[in-house]
Amino acid sequence: MAIEDLLHPYLGRYLEAPAWVRASAARMYALLPTRVRLGSAYGAFCDEIAAFEDAQELKRSALRKLEETLAWALETVPAYQRFRGLLKGGCDPREALACLPVTDKLDIKREPERYVSKAIAPALRLETFTGGSTRNPMRFYLEKHVTRSKEYAFIQDFRARLGEPSGDRGADSTQEGPAGQRHLRDDHEVVSSSDVRISRITDLTLPRRAARAGRVSSCRTDSSSQCRE
Repeated sequence: MAIEDLLHPYLGRYLEAPAWVRASAARMYALLPTRVRLGSAYGAFCDEIAAFEDAQELKRSALRKLEETLAWALETVPAYQRFRGLLKGGCDPREALACLPVTDKLDIKREPERYVSKAIAPALRLETFTGGSTRNPMRFYLEKHVTRSKEYAFIQDFRARLGEPSGDRGADSTQEGPAGQRHLRDDHEVVSSSDVRISRITDLTLPRRAARAGRVSSCRTDSSSQCRE
C-alpha cells in the first residue's frame, strides 16, 4: 500500500497551507524510505527492471506487456467491446493496436465511464487531472498503489542510466491538483509552479541531457558489460 496515494486526497489542503507548513511537511515526508512511500509494488517493479539482462529480452517483455494491456482493454473497457476479436488467432499485438481507432480527448470528457475498466473497483481509482494546457483539464484515473509506483520505478531507472541524480526537478511533469492549482511533483515534495526556477532549463542543461539520452540508446555499461537499448 502506497502512503503517497493515501495522502493524495489531501493535496489541495497542502497547496493552500502556509509556506512554513508545506516546508515542514515536505521535510518530514522526505524522511520516509521510497519503498514506504510507494508501497510493495514499487519494490516488485524495481525487481522486474533488474531482471532484464539484454536488449532482446527487453523487447520481448515490451511486446508481451502490450499484448496483456490490449487484452485487458478489449475485455474490460466498454469503449472497446466491439474490438474484442482482434487478438484472437495469435494476432500480432502491434497489428491489433493499429486497428483500434484514435480516441479523441472530447470522447473521454463526454463519456468518461466508457473508458474506465470494469475490472477495477471504484475504490481503487485515484482521481487526477491533466495539466490543463488547453485551458480545460481532463479528469482521469490511476490505479491506487500501482500506477505511480510503476511510473516512479521506471523513471528512476531511466534517470540512473542517464546519470541524472534522483529528484532532478527538471525531469518531472507538471500536473493539475484537486484545488485547481498547477504544481510540480518532486521526489520529496510538491511545490507551486511559481517556485520553479526557469534557470533549471537552460541552454546548457538541454544539450547535456540530449547527449546522455543518445548514449542510453547505444549501450548500458554494467557489471556484465551487456548492451541495453
